[in-house]
Amino acid sequence: MKIVFLLYPWETINPKKDTSIILIHEALKRNHDVYITLPEDIMMSKGKAMALAHKLSNFTISKASNDSDYQEFYQNLMLTSETIILKEIDTIFIRSNPPINPYTMDILETVQDDVFICNSIRGLRKGKTKIYTALNDDGLGTVTPITHITRNIDQIVDIVKNSKEEGMILKPLDGMGGKGVLKLNKTMTSNLRVILDYYLVDGNYIILQDFIKGAEKGDTRVLVLNGEPIGAIQRIPAQGEHRSNLSAGGKMEIAEITPEIEKICNFIAPKLREDGLFFCGLDIISNQLVEINVTSPGGIREVNQTNQNIRIQEKVIDFIEQKIKE
Repeated sequence: MKIVFLLYPWETINPKKDTSIILIHEALKRNHDVYITLPEDIMMSKGKAMALAHKLSNFTISKASNDSDYQEFYQNLMLTSETIILKEIDTIFIRSNPPINPYTMDILETVQDDVFICNSIRGLRKGKTKIYTALNDDGLGTVTPITHITRNIDQIVDIVKNSKEEGMILKPLDGMGGKGVLKLNKTMTSNLRVILDYYLVDGNYIILQDFIKGAEKGDTRVLVLNGEPIGAIQRIPAQGEHRSNLSAGGKMEIAEITPEIEKICNFIAPKLREDGLFFCGLDIISNQLVEINVTSPGGIREVNQTNQNIRIQEKVIDFIEQKIKE
């Protein structure tokens, strides 16, 4: 199998934390042809979608079981520059950080009938912002907390002032890694307009969600493959933080896939499959879905570490191999 990983810059990878390097290791271990490329290196030439890529090789691949193993694997990889025709590739695995350049997406879309793309271009376009998660809000807080998406400052101030909860969470609509996430309360309304002036520049929208009781204990990151939960971790905020993201200093603990989590997954699974969102990360707080991460979800390393009998990367590459055979 020929597989291309659409990545962030190679030199920025921290192999002790990175999810993509674990997937790359698994693919190379199975003797697949593995390439890496960047969004800006996707191009069209003479009517063909192509990529300026690097083929990866490592002649000493062994079973990696800890961070130092992946560090050594990363350092020993050899990169050979190649220009590849994307139609001749079996799989494109999109692992680039959001947002992805829309023109890159347009070019990739030209080969989607010939190449298995994970996740699909159609699905990434639908799920690239938090609007995708908000579509599950029934106004009663059944699946997601009550959610508002707007850029009208008067409306935002009114929503916060009249919230029935102790506070609200404000997020940029297309943020990631917990960046820009604020906890608001009703006493902040005098300063809120100043804060919003910063968030709403250049036509940006924000998302407001009711603060969920129990959020101070953290959230559960659930990795979902083809609609099925395959692993989970509990992310605990650092002291004085309201964000659970590991990139924001959060800590991890083992988490079970409870019946309540399975219920949420079963609820959204048909939509994820329909949209070609095969590998996703769900963020769940107190049995409410707060975010669906569809572009480069992380957490494989953490799930593997807290659940010693799980190797998430094997399940993911197994799935891709099966899709190629279909």
